Amino acid sequence: PIYYAMHPINEQYSHWIVDKLTLKYLCAGTKLDQYIPKYYFQIDSKGHVLALSDALQQEADRIDVCAISELLSKIGELAFKRTAGSLGEGFYKATYQNGKYYLNSKAYTRDKFEEEILSLRDYLVTEYLHPHKDMIPFSADTVNTIRYLIGRGADGGMQLIKSYIRFGTEKSGFVENYAAGGVLCFISEMGKFESGNLLDMKVMKNQIVSTHPDTGIELKGQIPLWQEIQYVADLFGRFFPQMDYLGLDFVVTDKNDVKILEINSLTSLDAIQLQGSILKSAQGDFFRSRLRDK
Repeated sequence: PIYYAMHPINEQYSHWIVDKLTLKYLCAGTKLDQYIPKYYFQIDSKGHVLALSDALQQEADRIDVCAISELLSKIGELAFKRTAGSLGEGFYKATYQNGKYYLNSKAYTRDKFEEEILSLRDYLVTEYLHPHKDMIPFSADTVNTIRYLIGRGADGGMQLIKSYIRFGTEKSGFVENYAAGGVLCFISEMGKFESGNLLDMKVMKNQIVSTHPDTGIELKGQIPLWQEIQYVADLFGRFFPQMDYLGLDFVVTDKNDVKILEINSLTSLDAIQLQGSILKSAQGDFFRSRLRDK
């Protein structure tokens, strides 16, 4: 309750980052734009298909659902995500192969595919990202998102509060969230991880695991491009001084680059406290200083 009473930490500016489309356009034309995935289309609250900045059919006289299926047939993969969603809820992976359209592995004809996606509301259609080659052995079917939680210190600079990577499992499907059955591994300040956390759904208790539950591979490694992740987080803090508390979701891709999937303004404390109370850590100063203000 005390934690939630601290919000909105970012005050009226929270909506800048909670809404993925707003974030995309705020970063356009800045150094941060290269770290945002391509956004092709929006399906708005009325079911209208709108072309976004990275749409390939910008010259077309008419943009409708056909433009989405045509783009998918050209590039093979697209991601459908809620404009202001969280925890991977409502996520779809769309693919095209041998004349068939798929949503999360379910096959459709083109007409049925278009009918299905036209039923969606407040969705973004973006490029689909694949994990870096070093992360594929842990989970090849998810992007293996890195949560990088930062807070603004008394000197005005951003400090790292906690970071962790999540790997998908058979239970979690196309998302890798801890609450959905994914594996969560904390990352050291040097970008290394060792062992993980897995939620036992039967008793709803955390388990410490040394290997991935499906692949059996040891949960130990170095995050690729760790220094660039740190640079981008700092860059975002400098570009948006209005923000005091950010949970950046990074992906290191198979193209050897860093992308920001989304930014959270209200990161749950459940995951970051699996190792103990955040208030008892050195990084707890960020929270303690705000508790005294209440």
